[in-house]
Amino acid sequence: MCIILYKPRKVPMPSLEVMTNCFESNPNGAGFMWKEGDIIHISKGYMTLDALQGALNQLDNPKQLELVIHFRISTTGSSVPQNTHPFPLSNDVDDLRALNIICERGLAHNGILHDYAKFHNIATDMSDTMYFAKSIAGVKSRFIENIIAPHAAKGSRFVVMSGKDKTITFGMTKPKGTGIWYSNTTYLKPVALWDKYNFSGTHWMGNVGTRNTQQLLDIDKERAWSRYVKNQYKTGQPILRDEVEDDEAVCFGKDCASCNWADGCTVIKKGKIKEVLL
Repeated sequence: MCIILYKPRKVPMPSLEVMTNCFESNPNGAGFMWKEGDIIHISKGYMTLDALQGALNQLDNPKQLELVIHFRISTTGSSVPQNTHPFPLSNDVDDLRALNIICERGLAHNGILHDYAKFHNIATDMSDTMYFAKSIAGVKSRFIENIIAPHAAKGSRFVVMSGKDKTITFGMTKPKGTGIWYSNTTYLKPVALWDKYNFSGTHWMGNVGTRNTQQLLDIDKERAWSRYVKNQYKTGQPILRDEVEDDEAVCFGKDCASCNWADGCTVIKKGKIKEVLL
């Protein structure tokens, strides 16, 4: 998934809680870039939150900087420092892998660029975003928006920072009460997920790592619920009544004597059945 944070000038740095949430939900390394005059500085490859915070603390008066921070979840490309974001727009692979570099333009991406992910192979270990940054290296800034737009329409989010032009953002949102823009909601407090699909209260859980509440609500609820029930039924485990929403009930059509809800049938009590595909 990844997450991008874009902090305009004169906006305070994100809180330690926000940084912690971002790293816990996107734990495969981080990096940042900032504008200084007509050049862009990129510093990345931070595989722990402490290392990232230590580097950010070295910035001179960070509140006055226009800053982009990226936290990665690996999709294409291995989880190594060189594959963390941001990337310079460059044809040189060594530039793309550099952990510290000064450039004219830098790119951070959240999502999967399927048209570029297909080029990945073990030998080069270049991610989809690296291929994309390489492919647009020679494109003038005024045309880059036209190239990015179709990918943004498919769900990708971008920040392109230029030393000579205005920063371009796609798919970023600024929550009320904060001056920082985010590419998704993994800056919120995360909730741990179980190994198999389960359901608890209003939090839908699956084998997809760690996600925050909003993302959990975005998951296909019917599928998550069905997998939970199927797993409990096959393994002979009870479907706990406190894991069922008020307007939902499940009945397997078995005799009541074997029902886990024998002490208070939700189906009879509410007069409705939640159909589950087994």
